[in-house]
Amino acid sequence: ERTQRWRQDLTLQSQDLTRRHLEVEARLEQIQALEADSARKSQQVEATAMQLKAREEQLRAREEQLKAREEHLNTREEQLRAREEHLNTREEELEQTKQ
Repeated sequence: ERTQRWRQDLTLQSQDLTRRHLEVEARLEQIQALEADSARKSQQVEATAMQLKAREEQLRAREEQLKAREEHLNTREEQLRAREEHLNTREEELEQTKQ
């Protein structure tokens, strides 16, 4: 009877260990899946960050081009105003000459 109880106790312990082992294995698989997902997401974030940095550089270059174009247009506008002023002055002189 003692031996029988001892065998039953060992069987229960063995079953408990097997159950706990399976639980640990399942948790390990979950952790590994989470790690893989985390690594994948991290790579995606890195790729997105690199894309954003490249886009930022493109936008800065475009901004510089637009600033240069704006400066050119401002200069041209000043030249045209000066030309207009000159033509207005010349027109006034011609009008005075006619009189």
